[in-house]
Amino acid sequence: SVPATFKEQLQVVTKPRLLLVYLMTILGYGGTFTAFTYLAPILEQQTGFASSTIGIIMLVYGVSVAVGNIWGGKLADKRGPI
Repeated sequence: SVPATFKEQLQVVTKPRLLLVYLMTILGYGGTFTAFTYLAPILEQQTGFASSTIGIIMLVYGVSVAVGNIWGGKLADKRGPI
């Protein structure tokens, strides 16, 4: 098969439904990373976690999110997105 041209690829990217998905993704991840900015001070000052523990907490959270995304994706493939 012939590879799609740049113009054809650009037409796919500019579809309104896909633009909405891109916007949701940008806002979702942007919000998550904004929360991370404040998470370390909150964990340290409000909950009393030691500075050395915060990195481990964030690592566990990150691994949990990755595993959840993989598991959720497989579940969505099997049962549908709803």
